[in-house]
Amino acid sequence: MRLLTRLSVMMAAGALLAGTAIAECDVDLSAPSQVWFSGESNGYDGLDSTRFETRFSVQLTNKSDGPCRGRLSFQHPTGQAGLELDGNELAYSLSQSNSRTSVLDIETNNTAPANAIPIFLGPNQRASRSFSLSIPPRQLRPSGVYTEAVLVRLFDDETNESVAETTALLAANVRPQASILVYDGPLARGAITSGGSQHRIVDLGNLEEGDEASVNLLVQSNDGFDVIVNSHNAGYLVHDVFGADQRIAYSAFLDRHALHLSGGDIRIAGKGPTAISGSVMNFRVRIGKVGTARAGRYEDLITISVLPD
Repeated sequence: MRLLTRLSVMMAAGALLAGTAIAECDVDLSAPSQVWFSGESNGYDGLDSTRFETRFSVQLTNKSDGPCRGRLSFQHPTGQAGLELDGNELAYSLSQSNSRTSVLDIETNNTAPANAIPIFLGPNQRASRSFSLSIPPRQLRPSGVYTEAVLVRLFDDETNESVAETTALLAANVRPQASILVYDGPLARGAITSGGSQHRIVDLGNLEEGDEASVNLLVQSNDGFDVIVNSHNAGYLVHDVFGADQRIAYSAFLDRHALHLSGGDIRIAGKGPTAISGSVMNFRVRIGKVGTARAGRYEDLITISVLPD
């Protein structure tokens, strides 16, 4: 009698159960244990304005004889997504490789993460989904390895529960970076950019003892930096026809530092990391004694470069 009663209930509920007959998904979920932005050795350069991304794949295998319908979710711990090092954050995004739409959610047991993507697997089917890790340019952060662990989870549409999950460590190696460029200068006739270098021609006009000219330099660096100054003519303006037989001494200064250019490379320590807007340094020259120097054009080639610490 108990069996018949149970049978009658099952028959009465047959129409209802027909909609939930699919068993819970039984899926293997595999993702890379580490995803390095642009490779571990290349890393991230915040001064490079080029936007590029690193692709990786997530593998899913349906181990059951029935279909599986679910949603794949990437979840980061809390707040804004950011790779972290010693309290510094590097913003990033995750998206499907054929889309700019974010697939990231804040880690939660919510059964309907807002950015989860639908997944359908037929019986015993294997599938691969491709994703992109992007880090926006122009983020100047101290050098080092930045990381964040994200949880990769598959939610079953039938049970609204997580049925498979794994962890992927997102990482970026931020390299020491420094750049220097001509910023402005009232006596400058223009800048020529060639092969990553800038050449600024400073025209002193008719030379008189004590005349000065200057240009401003913009330095950007995520760590400390050194500025290196070199004079081709060892601190002299040389006649463009008669050469070193006709020359005029001059003094040079970088901010408050007097530069003794006769001794080869001069290295000046910078003031540490800068903001992305950079730090302005002033390079100035003052003409020495002109005396009976021949008329003509006098010049020197000064090379100013910057190296990260």
